[in-house]
Amino acid sequence: MNEWAIRLDQWHASRGAALTGEPGAGQVLRYGSTCDTEIKALQEQCGLLERKARWLLEVQGPEAAAFLQGLVTQEVKTQPVGSVRPGLICSSKGKVEHRVELLRPHEETFWVSCEPGEGMAVGRLLDQFHVREDVTFSLKSRTHLRMDLVGPQTAEIGASLEQRGFLSSPSSGCFRMTASFGNLPAEAWVVPWERSLEFLEVLEPGLLVGESAWEAVRISQGLPRIGVEFGAGNFAQEAALGDHISYTKGCYIGQEPNARMYHRGHPNWELVGVGIPCSTASTERLSFPLPEPVPLYFEGEACGELRSFSPIRHQEEWRGIAWIRHAVAQQALNISPTPEDTEPWRLFALPHHILRPTQ
Repeated sequence: MNEWAIRLDQWHASRGAALTGEPGAGQVLRYGSTCDTEIKALQEQCGLLERKARWLLEVQGPEAAAFLQGLVTQEVKTQPVGSVRPGLICSSKGKVEHRVELLRPHEETFWVSCEPGEGMAVGRLLDQFHVREDVTFSLKSRTHLRMDLVGPQTAEIGASLEQRGFLSSPSSGCFRMTASFGNLPAEAWVVPWERSLEFLEVLEPGLLVGESAWEAVRISQGLPRIGVEFGAGNFAQEAALGDHISYTKGCYIGQEPNARMYHRGHPNWELVGVGIPCSTASTERLSFPLPEPVPLYFEGEACGELRSFSPIRHQEEWRGIAWIRHAVAQQALNISPTPEDTEPWRLFALPHHILRPTQ
């Protein structure tokens, strides 16, 4: 077991963090009894989330970009050094198997950042599809972990970390990469385990955030998450993942089914954003996190379900993400089978929804 990971969990706990998971593999849920202050940091300043639960798998070599180009849905070869891009690994039938993020610290090096609990499976897939490309694989998480900054002041906080010596030289072992989180700027930092506590301690305590605040802002930003709003077995078009897939690159696993749906049709079901009036009595039935999906109705007939709900208020409405029939995606829905019982809920396309050429 990683000694530094255990020390990191102990450090979080000493600062009032509620942790979930096994010792050394824990995730911070929140600091304190609520996550309101952490949500405010993410929205108005900058929040840092420690992400050791996301394995980093290194793909290194002169053909690293070409190898990943044929495996993931995203455009890889043109990804700038020092950036993060989301992507999908699909089955031959085009359905999602894994959501990953590609970090590119060097021209010939990529780190595949996996969703918690999926690192082993993704590693097996990399090995399975490796034939003769000039690449090597290793587990970067043995030596490093990922920390994410999100919020309007991300660039300033990142610059202050750089000034404190975390990028003073190649021997520092730290890496800073640009990313995005909806319409909020973001950065992914990858730091050596032995510098992780030092990295956290130079930040103001009010900048540390947990998974609860992160999830609240994610849902508010309309960013679907695998295992929550969609799952393995869905198509990218169903899951509104327009920034996870390229329709101009060469072949990759599952390309043909994705291309056919993109050019010739649409999914029967899809994820959409939901605007829930703050004045409606139906919000009394909602909580964060949502314990189970909430049925939705159109003209008295069941047409889908609310998959997630955010406690962040947007003017006169709350926001959520729902799974509904395509036929009613532009309609107003109700939480009750009797339309008169509640105010209609507004539906809208999520930020990364895939639009077909004819649209």
